[in-house]
Amino acid sequence: MSLFTQLLHNKKALIGVAILALVILLALFAPLLTDYLPTQRVGRPHQPPSDQHLLGTTRLGYDVFTRMLYGARVSLAVGFGAGLLITVIGTVLGIIAGYKGGVVDEIITFFTNMILVIPNLPLLLVLAAFIGQASPLVIAVILGFTSWAWGVRVTRSETLSIRQRDFVKSAEMLGEPSWRIM
Repeated sequence: MSLFTQLLHNKKALIGVAILALVILLALFAPLLTDYLPTQRVGRPHQPPSDQHLLGTTRLGYDVFTRMLYGARVSLAVGFGAGLLITVIGTVLGIIAGYKGGVVDEIITFFTNMILVIPNLPLLLVLAAFIGQASPLVIAVILGFTSWAWGVRVTRSETLSIRQRDFVKSAEMLGEPSWRIM
């Protein structure tokens, strides 16, 4: 069964994908959906929702709907950037630790355990206070470098089980380099 047909049969996943697609479309087409810029004062402060301002205005007179649409762009970029970084770091370190074993595995596992015992939220608050005004790229990198440990654990355990299979043993006997087997 293909991924698409599995998705169609899973109602919760379908609803989640639909909501994500809607948010992505709203963020991408933000300039077409609103006449204002997110940094443009467009009305009196604290206006209620109306035809001109669908979600009202802020205390400084900014359009809330416009700020939400443009803010979704930044949030999606940070989320996808951090997710990509977490996936790459977790996969690479997990495969190396699981395949190489020995001292390499112990070192990677030690650092993984260190990252896991540090609570993320206080660490992120300290880093945010230290850095000050951070760009979305910096935020994504910080999230990526503080959240990769679970990915390493999962990938390492899967690599340990795959490493014992016959096709890996055959490749090792044929003299394939370990980077290619991994």
